[in-house]
Amino acid sequence: MRSDYEPIIVSTPWEHESISLYFLHDIHKGSAMHDDVKYNAVKRMILNDDRAYCVIIGDMIENATPNSKSDVFYQTIPPHEQKEWSVDQMRDLGGKLLAVVDGNHERNRSTRSCGMFPLYDACARVGMEDIYRPHFAVIDIGVGTRRDTGSKKQVRYVGYLVHQATDQVRFGSPDMVEGFDFFVSGHDHQPKDKPRGKLIYDTSNKKLRQQDIEVINCGAFMFFGDYGSDSGRRPPSQKMYTLELSGTAKPCGIQSHGFHVPTTK
Repeated sequence: MRSDYEPIIVSTPWEHESISLYFLHDIHKGSAMHDDVKYNAVKRMILNDDRAYCVIIGDMIENATPNSKSDVFYQTIPPHEQKEWSVDQMRDLGGKLLAVVDGNHERNRSTRSCGMFPLYDACARVGMEDIYRPHFAVIDIGVGTRRDTGSKKQVRYVGYLVHQATDQVRFGSPDMVEGFDFFVSGHDHQPKDKPRGKLIYDTSNKKLRQQDIEVINCGAFMFFGDYGSDSGRRPPSQKMYTLELSGTAKPCGIQSHGFHVPTTK
């Protein structure tokens, strides 16, 4: 499999002046708390929009194993069928799927118990091994055509994708990386948009400038219950986020959008 340090470089169609980037994360297929209505609604939004793309950022399947927080006896389908479901989803999304990153329900469980990588296996089944990363992914996306140059070049956005991130008042995981336009994570099922500002010193031009990095915590495709309620956690919001990336100019070319979709509860 590819190294986490190898960036995923993507060029979207030149004729699209902007694209929408969706996040598929904390789906937990196989859990009784999985919200199939919400997931399928977002999947239709992606498939029905020719400017829409998506990334998978871990915990696509429940993958309950002995001694994990999940109860193996309450899975709605066994792990091998969960992996088959993942294969079907990747096949359906096709070229709209730009990156796949493991979550703790895939890598920490299967790799530690039997050395297996279910999402890598699913990617391999559909010929997408090159977009899989086990721990984190750096994605470099080209959009549209720049209008401020004489040559035909795309506006490029660089993102850091990781399943689990630290979020503190004065310091967080986004502060550990530089050169990125957006940082996206999931894991705690609590959606939020928390942009961060940074001071960057330009050694070439000898200038200090301020730069924003869009920071999105994705939320989850799940109902509240199971070990979340057993642990006394707060019921999460069902809000979702997309990033709209403009292909005409930076730095104002990135916008976050929050939205809600129907659920069954």
